[in-house]
Amino acid sequence: QVCTEINLLYETNNETDMFPVLRFTEDMRRNYCHNKWGVYPNPQWLKIQYWGDDFKAASNIIFSNGELDPWANGGILRNVTPSVVAYIIEGGAHHLDLRGSHPADPQSVTTIRKKESSIIKEWVKNYKRPSV
Repeated sequence: QVCTEINLLYETNNETDMFPVLRFTEDMRRNYCHNKWGVYPNPQWLKIQYWGDDFKAASNIIFSNGELDPWANGGILRNVTPSVVAYIIEGGAHHLDLRGSHPADPQSVTTIRKKESSIIKEWVKNYKRPSV
């Protein structure tokens, strides 16, 4: 998937993460994919495959990304419309807000969970059943 579908560029620096310094640039990924598999990555693949980032017809979506989530750089990081919103969870990991609460949860994830719950409750309250 790294070579054909998903734009994964994860460098580590041992300052903002716990891993040793490891450079991994777009040029390095292109060279690796071509040398190893004979393909070149298409950074636009996700947008092409999943209708781009055109959310005109979308509603009621919460995109949450943990600041420490290595997948976050491929996520939606800004609000798109008033009902298609994005949150970046400071100190959060992958799917941390979707897991059950734990006493060791950072305050940031507790706050986001409350926001998400409030937003979803509002969506349900305002839902209008289509007339048949």
